[in-house]
Amino acid sequence: MVHKSSLNVQGTGGGGTVTNVSVVTSYGFSGNVANPTTTPAITILYSGYIHTQNTPSVVWSVSHNLNRYVSVTVVDSAKNPIYADIVYNDLNNCTITLSAATSGFVYCN
Repeated sequence: MVHKSSLNVQGTGGGGTVTNVSVVTSYGFSGNVANPTTTPAITILYSGYIHTQNTPSVVWSVSHNLNRYVSVTVVDSAKNPIYADIVYNDLNNCTITLSAATSGFVYCN
């Protein structure tokens, strides 16, 4: 999956040295500069999980293993939002219940 996001790079060390990086996205990305430099190697991390439900079903079991209660967005295979009942089983698992058997994706952030 490719998600569009905006990357903001600020040079605050004088002489064009990049010392701070931030990423603006709703998909759980974060970024940092390991060593401030004029030619930085920037690491971008995704701290979310995307569940793919290939087989149409009314109940989807999602194991995201993010060790937190996540925000959940459910979409069908055409990326249209789906209204669903969401039960948080524990910090790493949730159950999605739909009104009809559907395939699609769950974005956990």
